[in-house]
Amino acid sequence: MIKRLPLPRQRWVWGVILILVAGAGWLLYDRFLRILLLVLQLKPQPSPVVLTRPQVQTVAETSDFVARFDSRQSVTLQPRISGQVSQILVSAGAEVQTGQLLLRVDAGEQQAQVRNQQAAVKNAQAEVTAARTDVQAEQATLKSVQANQSALQADLELARQEYQRFQQLYREGAASQQELDQQLYRFRGAQARLEEAKAQVRTQQAAISRAAARLTRSQAGLSQAQASVSQAQANLQYYTITAPFRGQIGNIPVKVGDFVSTSTPLLTLTQNQNLELNLDIPLERAADLRLGLPVQLLSAQGEVLQTGRIFFISPTVNTQSQTVQVKASFANAQGQLRSDQFARVRVVWATRPGVVVPVTAISRLGGQDFVFLAQPFSQSGCKAAVLPNPGPVPQLQPTDLVAVQTQVQLGKIMGNTQEVLTGVTPDSRLIPTGILQLTNCTWIADSK
Repeated sequence: MIKRLPLPRQRWVWGVILILVAGAGWLLYDRFLRILLLVLQLKPQPSPVVLTRPQVQTVAETSDFVARFDSRQSVTLQPRISGQVSQILVSAGAEVQTGQLLLRVDAGEQQAQVRNQQAAVKNAQAEVTAARTDVQAEQATLKSVQANQSALQADLELARQEYQRFQQLYREGAASQQELDQQLYRFRGAQARLEEAKAQVRTQQAAISRAAARLTRSQAGLSQAQASVSQAQANLQYYTITAPFRGQIGNIPVKVGDFVSTSTPLLTLTQNQNLELNLDIPLERAADLRLGLPVQLLSAQGEVLQTGRIFFISPTVNTQSQTVQVKASFANAQGQLRSDQFARVRVVWATRPGVVVPVTAISRLGGQDFVFLAQPFSQSGCKAAVLPNPGPVPQLQPTDLVAVQTQVQLGKIMGNTQEVLTGVTPDSRLIPTGILQLTNCTWIADSK
C-alpha cells in the first residue's frame, strides 16, 4: 500500500523539480541554442588567405659528389749536395715569394774548392801566356832562317849563271880548266848551303808546331780549369735553398746543425692560390661531361660558396671504380681551402627555366601532390562553395574566389622552393600558406 505524502510536502517537491528543469533549460539555451541562433543570424564570411604568383627561376640539373682538392704546385725541397744545415730563415706556415731565401747549408768546404779551382785557372793562364810567347819566338826565328834561305837561293842562282858562263868560255878556249873547276866548286857550295838553310826552315817549322801544340794543350788546360771553376761556383749556389714559386711553407723536419744529403727532405712548399679539384664521375654520366662545365663548392648547409670550371677530362676509365676522373680549377685567394682537403661539390649538367612554388604550398594526399590555386567561382568547376565555419551556404558571385585543390607533378627541390612541372603556370594565383585550413572549393578572399 503506497503511502501518500502530505499535500504541502508534495507541493514543495514539485517546486524543486520545476526549478531544476527551468535551470537546465536556461543552461542549454545559454550554452548552445543562443550561440547557434547567433551563428545563424551572422552573415557568412570567406576565409582570408595570402595569394601570390609562382616564380620563374633557372632550374639546374645537378649531381652532388665528394671530391678532393690538390695543389697544382706542391713540392718537397731536397738539397742537391750534402752538408750541415747552418741557417733556417723561415718558419712553418709562412708565406714566401719566388726566389726568397729559405735555408742555408754550410758551404765552407765548397768555397775552398772554388778558391783552389780559381788558383788553377791562374796557373793555366800563365802556362798559356808562356806557350804563346814560345810560339811567337819560334815564328820570329822561322822568319830569320827563311830570309837566309832566300839569300842563299839568290847566291845559288848567281853561282849557276857563273858556272854556265865559264863552261861557254872554256869551250871557246877563253877560260882554263882550273877556272871552270873553281866555278863548279862555288856552285856546289851554294847548293849545299841552300839545302842546309832549307833543313833549318824545316826544323824551325817543327819547333813552331811543337810550340803550337804546347799552346793548344795549355789553352785546353785553361778551359778545363775555367769549367771546373764554373762547376764549383754552380755547386756553391746549391748550398742556398730558395723558393721556386710563391706559396706557403709546410713542415720543416730539419733543424740547424743537422747533416743532410741529397735524399733528406728539408721542407715542403705548397701554392694554394689556385687549387685543382679531383672528381670521379660515374661512367653513366661520362657522356654528359664537357670542358667548362660548372662545378659548385658547397658549404655544410648546402650553400654555394664558389663555382669552378672543368678543365680536364681523363681519356681513360678507372677499371676498379668505373669512373672518369675530371679536374676543375678553383681560386683560393683568401686561403680558406687546403690541399688534400675533401669537399662536397655539385656538378651542374644543364639549366632551364622552370616554375617554382614554396614547399609550404604543397600537400600530399593518397600518394599524389597538390597545391591550392585561387580561381573565380565560375571557372573553378565547384558546384557549391565550402564555408570555413558552420553556417548557411551563400550564393557566390561568379567573380568570388574559391580554393581549388590542383594536382601537380613536382621536379627538383631548391632550398625552400620546389619545381612544378605540370598543373601550375606563372599566371596562376597560388595559396602558399595555411593550406591545412582549406579544402577543395573553400570560399576565400585575398587578405591584402
